[in-house]
Amino acid sequence: MKCGDRCQLCGFEGESVNHMLFSCHLPRKCWAVSNIPSPRGGFSDHSIYENIAYLLKVSKDVRFDVETNRSWPWVLWYLWKNRNAFIFVGKLFEADEIIKKAKEEADVWFVAQQVQGGMDQVEAGVIEKGVLGNAPKIAKGWVLCEFDMDWSKGFGFMGAAWIVKDEKGRVLLHSRRAFSDVKSINEAKLQVWLWVLESMKSLRKKKVIFLSTFGDMVEAIEKPALWPNLQFEATEIKRELQSLEAWELRIGLLASVRCASFIAHSVRQLGLMQSYVAVGHPCWLDHMYVNESGASNS
Repeated sequence: MKCGDRCQLCGFEGESVNHMLFSCHLPRKCWAVSNIPSPRGGFSDHSIYENIAYLLKVSKDVRFDVETNRSWPWVLWYLWKNRNAFIFVGKLFEADEIIKKAKEEADVWFVAQQVQGGMDQVEAGVIEKGVLGNAPKIAKGWVLCEFDMDWSKGFGFMGAAWIVKDEKGRVLLHSRRAFSDVKSINEAKLQVWLWVLESMKSLRKKKVIFLSTFGDMVEAIEKPALWPNLQFEATEIKRELQSLEAWELRIGLLASVRCASFIAHSVRQLGLMQSYVAVGHPCWLDHMYVNESGASNS
């Protein structure tokens, strides 16, 4: 395929990958505003290998801000996407926008790795004990609602998330929300329960299986004599449950709601305060659902 080698951003003859990622005026501005330290004398105009080697080295240098330096792969990725968007769609982002998006994506990825590491340890212990069961079976006409929260006494707000699946285990919807000024663990669980129930009602889900790690709340509803101190919370939850045609409460291990847990963690750890409801699952959890699909088919 014959292609011109003129840079579409600056008009330079002899465009290369290195030029597009480091030497052109827009990449130069991006690296300048990224706060990632540049080499003395600037990035090489001729060797992409030299530039990548430098970024690998500086990302491990403890003298610099690790959270800033670790975002460089995403800076490269968004510079590449920005060039393609300009050529094929006619849309060009400014340097500040590119760096902001790159850092956001990097933060989300690293949080997912931290949460995944903790979840893997929990799951490994569960498998070793032989208590990790199969995914819950969902009858026709029912949906499964998995939910979890990320609350800590030392913080003024918490994150929560739910995921709704159909009878075949496919994710239909998911949602994220931040809650502020939550003072106790029981208050946290109650607020999350009421939010989940209100969401199911708003979405007109009539038959719902609720899966969570809130074993005390479930037992307080089903066996009130065992949990007299939770009867206020249990009464509030039961009142909202009556608006559904049919419902079932299930207690799961942390591993069984781990995707909802990831989303809940992202609220507090990344300060993502904006609530939303979206179709399907978050794209940054694609690998989790590929793994789940493969496990269910085997």
